[in-house]
Amino acid sequence: MTRLILFAASLVAVFVVAGSLGSVRGQRAKSTRPNSSARKEMVGTPSPKPEPSHLILNIPTKDLPSSLLPPKPAPAAAQPQPFWRVSVSWGLQLDANTQALYQHMADLLSGVTAVPNDRLNYYSAVNRPPDWVIGGWTGMVTDVQPSVGGGHVVTVTANPVFPDWTSVTIFSDYSEHYNIDQFNNIVYVGFSDPNNWAGKMPGFANK
Repeated sequence: MTRLILFAASLVAVFVVAGSLGSVRGQRAKSTRPNSSARKEMVGTPSPKPEPSHLILNIPTKDLPSSLLPPKPAPAAAQPQPFWRVSVSWGLQLDANTQALYQHMADLLSGVTAVPNDRLNYYSAVNRPPDWVIGGWTGMVTDVQPSVGGGHVVTVTANPVFPDWTSVTIFSDYSEHYNIDQFNNIVYVGFSDPNNWAGKMPGFANK
């Protein structure tokens, strides 16, 4: 019986010691674990990332790539040339009034865009794309005669212009005749081919 009492007392002592050790550990754990407000202070708010700089560097224009350069202004459009440029033949000896009349006829004919089939037939040997491409015509007024009704019959040469052969001039005796009335209405009335060269290769020379 005495042994049993001693054994029970020893167990009680062991439990008391274990309980005191557990309370001490709990106090240490509580004392070392920060509360919620302390944890917030420890973690803190992350500092914002610096935003990229938007400064424009002063780079000389000549050093910039072409893709960053401002578009160049479009060049002024060239004045359109008449499809048939007609002038007064420089070999004529005309007084002032006659020169003015011839020049007026030349100015009117420079506005004509229709090409007679007779002209195309005459120059058919040099109207064969892509080797020969006619891009326009030149002409010279060689004669002006009065016609019935107050108008004039105008004789004018017609020679082809080749965009790919700007230094080439053609020898031709071809000419056309137009009736221009007093109201400046223009009517094609025929052509002249005195040597029957229509459809043949004409002579050439460099300007």
